[in-house]
Amino acid sequence: MTPEAKCLLYLLSYLPDGFSNSVEMLKKVNDYIPQFREALKILRTVALAQIEETHTSSRIQILSPIKHVCSGLKDLDLYLEPMLAFYCDLMHRYSAPSDTQAYSIITPEFYNILHILQADYEKGQSTTTSISATITWTRWSEFLGRPSDILIKKAIKHCEDIDLQGTCYSVLGDVLTGRNQLAEAEEALQKALTLHKQSDNLLGQAIDLGILGDRVYVHRKQWKEAEEAFQKALELYEQAQNVNGQANNLGGLGYIYTHRGQLKEAEEALQKALELHKQNQDVQGQAGDLHRLGYLYMQRNQLEEAEKSFQEALVLHKQIQIVQGQTADLEKLGDIYMQRDQLEEAEKAFREALGLNKEAQYVQGQAFVLEGLGDIYIRRDQLEEAEKAFEEALELNKEAQNVQEQAFALGRIGYIYMQRDQLAEAEKAFGEALELSKEAQNVQGQAFALGKLGDIYMQRDQLEEAEKAFGEALKLDKEAQN
Repeated sequence: MTPEAKCLLYLLSYLPDGFSNSVEMLKKVNDYIPQFREALKILRTVALAQIEETHTSSRIQILSPIKHVCSGLKDLDLYLEPMLAFYCDLMHRYSAPSDTQAYSIITPEFYNILHILQADYEKGQSTTTSISATITWTRWSEFLGRPSDILIKKAIKHCEDIDLQGTCYSVLGDVLTGRNQLAEAEEALQKALTLHKQSDNLLGQAIDLGILGDRVYVHRKQWKEAEEAFQKALELYEQAQNVNGQANNLGGLGYIYTHRGQLKEAEEALQKALELHKQNQDVQGQAGDLHRLGYLYMQRNQLEEAEKSFQEALVLHKQIQIVQGQTADLEKLGDIYMQRDQLEEAEKAFREALGLNKEAQYVQGQAFVLEGLGDIYIRRDQLEEAEKAFEEALELNKEAQNVQEQAFALGRIGYIYMQRDQLAEAEKAFGEALELSKEAQNVQGQAFALGKLGDIYMQRDQLEEAEKAFGEALKLDKEAQN
C-alpha cells in the first residue's frame, strides 16, 4: 500500500460519514489532494474501502473494524491541511442554506466538516479562513434544526481579529436564542455589538441589534426595547445603503406595532418592507412580510385578506423550500379555518404541517401542530383523541425544553378532564400548568390556571379556596394589562 493510500485510509476513518462518491465532489477534492483518486483505487482493490449506495447518495466508506483501528491512530498529518482547505472553500462557496444545490452538497458533509474543523482547533493554530468556515457551519447548524455552539465557542477563543470575533459572538447569540437561553444570548450579542463598534462595522452592529430585537426582546415581549433595537438597526442599514437590512427591520417594527394594536403603523411598515424585499428580489423576505401581514389581518378579523396573504407566503416558502416557513403558514391557515368552523380544512392544513415538521425533525413545530389538532378534536367532542394529541405535544415540548408550551398543553389536558368531571386530575394538571407558567414568568398563563382552579373549587363548594384563586387571577390579569 502506498503512503498516500494509507493516509487516505486514516482520513476516511476520521470522517464519520465517509466521503461523497459523486463525480463532482471527487473532482473538487482532487484539486486539493491530487493523489485522492489513485489512493482510493488502491484501497478499493485491497477491499479496505467500499461504496455504499442509497436511494439518495453514494458514499465511500471503510468497514467498522478497520475504522476503529485506524481512528485510534489519528495520523491525519498529510491530508488534514488540504482537507481543511477543501471544506473551508466548500463552506465559502455554499454559504446560503436556502440554495438547493448548496443544501444537497453541504448536508451530507455536515458532520465531516465538524470533525475536520475540530481537528484544526485542537492543533491550536486556526486561521481566519477556518474561523469564517466555522461561522458558516454554525449558521448551517441552525438552518438544519441542529443548533450547535461547539465550534463557535472554540473560534471565539482562537480569534484575534476584533471584527471577526464580534461576528462569532453574534452567531453564538443567535444559536442561544434558538435554545431559549435568552440571558446568555443577550450577553453574547451585547459583546458582539461592542466589538463591532470598536471595528466601525456598521453592518455588523445592525445585524447584532436586529437579532437582539427579534430573537431576545420580542420573545420576552419587551416591546419598547425591541422597537429601539429595530430603529437603531434601521438607521445603520440606511447609512450603509443596505436595502435588505432595511426591509427586515421594517418587518420587525411591523410585528411590534401589530402586537401593540397599532395596526395602521404596522401595515405601513410591512407594506414598505414587502416592496423593498421585492426590489431586492428576496423571496424569503417577501414570504415573511406576507405572513406578518396575514397575522395583522387576522387581528382586524379580515379573514379573507389574511387567508390570501398566508396562501401567497406558502407558495413562496415552497418555492425556496423553507420548511419552517411552510409549516407556520399552514398553521395560520388552520387557525383561520378553525375560526370559520371549517374543521375539515383546518385538520388538512394542520396534518400537512405535521408531516413537514416530522420530515424535518422539528420537535417544537410538531408540538404546535398537535395542539391545533387537539383543539379540533375538542370542538368535535372527540376527547380521547384530543387528550392523546395534547399528551404527545406535552412530551415534545419537554424534549424542546419549552416551559411555556408545556404549561399550555397541561391547561388543555386539564380542560379535557373538567369536561369528563375528573376534577382531581384536572386540579393536578392546572396546578402543574400554574407552576410552569411561574417558571416561564408568563403572567397571563398563571392567571388562566388560577381561574380554572377557581372553577374546580366552585364545583366542589370549596368557596374559600375559590375566592383566593379568583382573587389572585384578577390581580395577575390587571398586572398583564399594565
